[in-house]
Amino acid sequence: ELEALAPKEWELRLVDGTERRTLSQAQNDLEWAQMVLIWGNSELDHKVSKLYSDPSGQHRKKIVLVARRGVEALLTGAAENLAKRG
Repeated sequence: ELEALAPKEWELRLVDGTERRTLSQAQNDLEWAQMVLIWGNSELDHKVSKLYSDPSGQHRKKIVLVARRGVEALLTGAAENLAKRG
C-alpha cells in the first residue's frame, strides 16, 4: 500500500521486520536513507529493530519511531519529523 501511494520521486526500501537482517545490511540502509521509519506496533522482531536503532547516535536524527498501525500513522510520523528538521 505504501509503495502504491508513494510519489515517483521517493525511493523506498521496505524491510520485513520478521526476516533476518545483518548489521551490515542495516548499516547500509542507514547510510543510504534520509529517514528511517520504525513501525513499532507491528510484527517487528526486536533483533531487527535493534539493528536500526543506531546505538552510536550517528544516524539518530534519521530515525522515527511510530507506535500506531496504519499507513496514515506512518506518514504522519514522517511529516512530524520533517517539520522538526525545519
